[in-house]
Amino acid sequence: MHTNKLNLLKTYIGAKAKENDSMAQFDLAQFFLSKEGFAENNSDSIDDTNTTNSENKQSIIIDELSGHYWLMRAAINNNRNAIQILIEYYKQKKDNSYLFEELFDYYKDQIRYWLKKLADQDDAEAQYDYAFDFYGDDNYIAFDYFKKSASKRYLPAINYLGNCYYFGRGVEKDYKKAFELFEEASTAGYWEATENLAMCYMKGNGVEANKEKMKELFELAKKQKSF
Repeated sequence: MHTNKLNLLKTYIGAKAKENDSMAQFDLAQFFLSKEGFAENNSDSIDDTNTTNSENKQSIIIDELSGHYWLMRAAINNNRNAIQILIEYYKQKKDNSYLFEELFDYYKDQIRYWLKKLADQDDAEAQYDYAFDFYGDDNYIAFDYFKKSASKRYLPAINYLGNCYYFGRGVEKDYKKAFELFEEASTAGYWEATENLAMCYMKGNGVEANKEKMKELFELAKKQKSF
């Protein structure tokens, strides 16, 4: 795109973004963060001089900071795409900061904050991800959000809700209820639930032990996984 046209578009979107239009805020963030935007803004060939290289790097850093700012603004205004990108952004930051406890905890908190914001918009996948992040840490929160996600028939959540009942995490242990949930997700084709169902038959938890049924289910799980 010609630089003048690009600048006009940027000005128009920028005006809308300042009016608190979340879509414009997201689009403006994408403009700053896109490689195409970098290419347009830095289209001149880079000389070997340190000054030119330094200016170019500075321009990219400013674009990244601007992009993050508008992405955050869009996310605060409940733009789902912006929230999802922020979550992935903080996941990468967390993975790269495992040696620095304070930074690791900060990014972990940010992930949870934005996941909850998306989960509370009734997003089944976000509810599952939020629950999974707490599983083994705060099982009561995990159980609550697995249940919300499972109510929308999100299969991984149905399976993990079964795990909660099976191990008594966030709820009283109930093998029969766990078996029913594993069976529900397995019947819908979710292989992890089928494996859990096989374990129930192996140990006789929630159902009468049946080794033949166990073998049959383990074979079915392999087929479901490969499919």
